[in-house]
Amino acid sequence: MDTFFEQIIVRKPKAVELVFRALMIATGVLAVIVMLFIATFRLMGAFSGFFVPLAFGLGVGLYFALKSSYVEYEYSLTNGYFDIDKIIGKRKRKRMISTSCAKFEEFGSYDENKQRLASRQFDTKILAANLMDNDLYYAVVRHKDLGAVLIVIQPDERVKTGLKKFMPRQVQKDVLSRD
Repeated sequence: MDTFFEQIIVRKPKAVELVFRALMIATGVLAVIVMLFIATFRLMGAFSGFFVPLAFGLGVGLYFALKSSYVEYEYSLTNGYFDIDKIIGKRKRKRMISTSCAKFEEFGSYDENKQRLASRQFDTKILAANLMDNDLYYAVVRHKDLGAVLIVIQPDERVKTGLKKFMPRQVQKDVLSRD
């Protein structure tokens, strides 16, 4: 019987990102109003007609820039293969990693092991979670293209149980002894 689990994690924006979005909206709206004002009252003479399409283009560009600042992560577990995709603005998908759970060298609570992991060297770090939340988990994997990879995820119980099912026995023992 096939095993398939999928989970979406919506990344929560940081305070700096929220301020940046607000400034971007305020600046964009102000610029569009000024351009439409110039076009309406013909303040730039013959060039005033160019400000209407320019204002429209700026508005559309602002919309897409704001939309692309929303990020989600999708975890997919299919018959022992674990994939993480980054979804930008609900329209663009980028595969971050695809690996077999059998290649997991370590798996456990990220919160308990954060200090130990910070002192280690990894070729690639994949942070596909809300790092300020609790109940984060990590996995260490050897990947043919990415090298030594640290993966930080926020799995629900279904995904966590599915991952444990396909891990090597020694990694399962290490996880189960801590749980």
